[in-house]
Amino acid sequence: MQHIGLMMVRNEIDVIEEYMNHIRPWFHNIMVLDDSDDGTYEYLDKQPQIKYMVKQKTLYFDERPCDGMRQCLLSYAQRNYGYGGWFHLLHPDEFFWDNPISIAEEAEAQGVEQVNWQSMYFFYHTSQKDIPEKEIGWPIWYSPGTIEERQFKNKPGLIYETGQDHKCTPHGLNGSILPLAPILRHYPLRSPSQALIRARDRLTTQFQEQYHWVLEGLFRDCHPKLRDRGAFCFDGKSFCQFEIK
Repeated sequence: MQHIGLMMVRNEIDVIEEYMNHIRPWFHNIMVLDDSDDGTYEYLDKQPQIKYMVKQKTLYFDERPCDGMRQCLLSYAQRNYGYGGWFHLLHPDEFFWDNPISIAEEAEAQGVEQVNWQSMYFFYHTSQKDIPEKEIGWPIWYSPGTIEERQFKNKPGLIYETGQDHKCTPHGLNGSILPLAPILRHYPLRSPSQALIRARDRLTTQFQEQYHWVLEGLFRDCHPKLRDRGAFCFDGKSFCQFEIK
């Protein structure tokens, strides 16, 4: 069963090498839509598993990124690789906790056409305020976050609408979803300085709502959108501090 990655990326040079090492065992055919100016494009362009790569502004000049832009990746993949198997939506700040190939195979066995993942939002805690940046490392505090559409069946009739936003999957799926949501580790922040640069960079994109809170205060007791869920300290081995409903 073939597994094809569809990636949208913007200015992830600080994490892109680690991310590509992370996904390399699972994905060998990846299509990329890039909106970077920090060296991310140049790095990805040298990776053998990247089979198609295009700069966003060559197709969508002066338009902000939106989910519908994935249509160019979807069309290229189906023209060149046909139908069957699964598409996986890849974002360099999201690391799979569960095996995405095993999850897709389970979805295939159950006859469903989509998998939604439980995203764990990682952030810096108020207890870390006085730690020097060179010692603080990546965030280890998280809140169980939102459900993210990240996998869907590769079949005829799929299409993203022009300007489609806040819906990561294309139209044409039958609506069946795997009952259990596997886990993603979502790292919108990776250092205090990177967080501020990233927040300012994204103020003019669809990520504005997600990042504006960084400028108001980097260290939190919980994710600002998920205050009712509290904060948990990740031990690096499991997410067993709570039950996922």
